[in-house]
Amino acid sequence: ANKEEAARQIEAASRRNVRHGATLEDLLEGGANIWEARRVFEYLYEIVRKSKINDTLGKYRKEIEKEAAAGNRLPAENYTNSLASTLGYFALICVLRAHVLVGNYSAGLQAISEMEISPRAYYTKIAPCHVTLAYYLGFAYLMLRRYHDASRIFQSILIFVNKTRNYLGSATYQQDNMNKTADKMSQILMLMHIVHSARLDESVLQDIKQRHYERYAKLQSGAEDDICREIFNFSCPKYITVAAPTLEELDSAPADLVLHHEATILQTKLFLKELRQQRLLPELKSYAKLYNSIPLSKLASVMGKTEEQVRADLLCVKHKARQMVNSAAPGQGVLSGEFVAVADVDFYLEKDMIFVKGKQASRNFVDTFVRSINKLQDMIHNMQPAKRGVRA
Repeated sequence: ANKEEAARQIEAASRRNVRHGATLEDLLEGGANIWEARRVFEYLYEIVRKSKINDTLGKYRKEIEKEAAAGNRLPAENYTNSLASTLGYFALICVLRAHVLVGNYSAGLQAISEMEISPRAYYTKIAPCHVTLAYYLGFAYLMLRRYHDASRIFQSILIFVNKTRNYLGSATYQQDNMNKTADKMSQILMLMHIVHSARLDESVLQDIKQRHYERYAKLQSGAEDDICREIFNFSCPKYITVAAPTLEELDSAPADLVLHHEATILQTKLFLKELRQQRLLPELKSYAKLYNSIPLSKLASVMGKTEEQVRADLLCVKHKARQMVNSAAPGQGVLSGEFVAVADVDFYLEKDMIFVKGKQASRNFVDTFVRSINKLQDMIHNMQPAKRGVRA
């Protein structure tokens, strides 16, 4: 709760600074600007440094890697056995959140590089903390163009929220915040599924279709900038502007521009720019289903572009189809990973000829059978009292 309150204070202080301009310091008394972004980062990093939590986490992660390589049972966590370590551990999550709020995603991942991201980690014992960490970690992956890792993080937390919603169903503000955060993740995951062809778990996909049927249908008919912008603005964090504007900037700003929304507008532009480049991949996939090889001139005439434009588009798609992917193995940090081709269509150019090779995705029926077995067991369990009543 204190972590959530601190984040809200940072966001409110940033909006207040932007709204009133650089003269705000003259209006505040001593110590009133404690939520200035620079000071917040200093406080958080000081807590992390004095707790020595990174050293402790680093030793524990190396121990996990050693035991996993030997095939032994993974050791239990023992890095939060003191108040200082616990404060430092949760300060790391606050550092990640603060860096994402200012748009510094790489620094946010670097801050938690020693933290273990797994179902047995310490943060999973506190459901709101689990959801918050997954949201900001997944969003940092998203903005760093690591869509596979972002999809993995978002899906795991949505499955967790759906499972816990039934027995955590008390109407508390924390449960409401968890549901709102899960709704944000489901919508951004829906956008990734349509535009980036992210593979989703069947239960997650069905839940998205039921909750956001209209937006899902609009995205399938065509991922226009307006609907993508609407989804991103709903799902993104409340970005903050670190530097307060001067009086000259306040006077020269357009009347319809809300300055404390400027950071969100900038991040939205960057996201949509990347989205437009990613749209070339589904178009290429549609032609790949028709041809195994096609001359560059013929593809250019079909797409209504020049050969130079099509060649540039193909090189762009080839580049965008490669992403850094984290193997999520025991002991792996959030920054680790290797570049792999994640698209289900691959191609190469030889002079003026394009050769296309499709990858057949193997369907996994294990989850479907497990869910069906569980439903059948529940039905049998519910029918047993009725049968005993009939016999009596």
